[in-house]
Amino acid sequence: MVHAGDSRCYLVSGKTVRQLTTDHSYVQELVDRGAITEDEARYHPQKNLITRVVGVHDDVNCDYTHTLLEPGDLVISCSDGLSNYLERDTLVLFAEHFSGEKLVDELIRFANAQGGRDNITVALIDNARKA
Repeated sequence: MVHAGDSRCYLVSGKTVRQLTTDHSYVQELVDRGAITEDEARYHPQKNLITRVVGVHDDVNCDYTHTLLEPGDLVISCSDGLSNYLERDTLVLFAEHFSGEKLVDELIRFANAQGGRDNITVALIDNARKA
């Protein structure tokens, strides 16, 4: 996966969630330096300051990562319009109860019910179990 900006990608494997991307933001830099905690970052007044973006400059420095998927794993890519409202245990709960397009719809519905103050984009890769 290639990534720039503050949209996130999560791997949901059973009851565990791992964030596969790191936000390219001023606030993430503060977290990385130990100046603030992850909890403080969620509500920091400057969390909208992005340090890397696609489409503004001719060149952008992107991060690249890869991960192997096991049967049943989900990869959820989403804009901050969802991730700003989503705790990891909530994501597991939704993944346990919904799948496919219904999961995407329910995540968007959840973010809107929480306030939906930003655009909400969700993409899903479902590495379904073999029959």
